[in-house]
Amino acid sequence: MVFWHPPQKLGGCKRNLGTHLIKFGGCSSVSRASPCGGEGRGGGTRQPPKIAMAERVEIDYSKSQMTVGYLVRENTVLLVEKGRNIGMGKLVGVGGRQEDGETLEETAKREIEEEIGVKVTKMRKAAEMEFVFPHNPKYGGHVTGYVVEEWEGEPQVTEEAKTVDWYEFGDLPVQRMWHDNTIWVPLILDGKNVRGRFVIGEDDRVTEHTLEEVDKWQK
Repeated sequence: MVFWHPPQKLGGCKRNLGTHLIKFGGCSSVSRASPCGGEGRGGGTRQPPKIAMAERVEIDYSKSQMTVGYLVRENTVLLVEKGRNIGMGKLVGVGGRQEDGETLEETAKREIEEEIGVKVTKMRKAAEMEFVFPHNPKYGGHVTGYVVEEWEGEPQVTEEAKTVDWYEFGDLPVQRMWHDNTIWVPLILDGKNVRGRFVIGEDDRVTEHTLEEVDKWQK
């Protein structure tokens, strides 16, 4: 893996990962950001039934903690087509907002079970991200990311997940992902822990970001 980045002050971070070029096993993904059968075994790509496009609902995400989980197996990651609300139509991990009384781990497991029908049995915390949408502050907020290594059941198509498909780590569908995801998700798939802040423009592109590698999460 090769990282290239310009000098950048990150306020005490351990390693600058303001990445412009990410290379995986001979395949390169170029980021155009400015400054910056059970137990996880099962079949392959499944053809989803037709599902009507859900109406986009205005939600104030800034008032909630959120989680996102990425199921991985044999150097592939599960991405789903978002069925509603912000990011509708993009290929994303599985997650949502924390409910009262839940820990973030409980939120991650519940959202994954609700949205794709699998029960998480092993996962690791991999990311802490802050997102800022200057044109619509309600879309911003704090997201904790998890890599899911073991689970029970097989991912299912639902209203939240219009498709469920596996993608090679080195061949992610970057044109259909959130721009920020093309920068930090490959790092957590490579086993790293990262913390960052992303500013997103009206065209859903990253306008600026900071990103650092974290050796170990504090409890």
